[in-house]
Amino acid sequence: MAVTFNDLLEGTDLTEEVKTGLQEAWESKISEARDELTAELREEFAQRYSHDKSQIVEAMDKFISEKVTAEILQKRSNP
Repeated sequence: MAVTFNDLLEGTDLTEEVKTGLQEAWESKISEARDELTAELREEFAQRYSHDKSQIVEAMDKFISEKVTAEILQKRSNP
């Protein structure tokens, strides 16, 4: 069975004021960690998107260049 932070606090002889302070500090740290993780993931996804986009652009450029070249060569050989 998972034990939560609040469960741990309930099992202590701390005053309600101290428990409340600890809970607020805990929640603040959890929130900071989530925000940091979210920022890191967004940065990673932005880098992946940029990389994938450049690969798609490069592939499309190559594809179009090859097709245009083939079309021009075909037109020249069959006037």
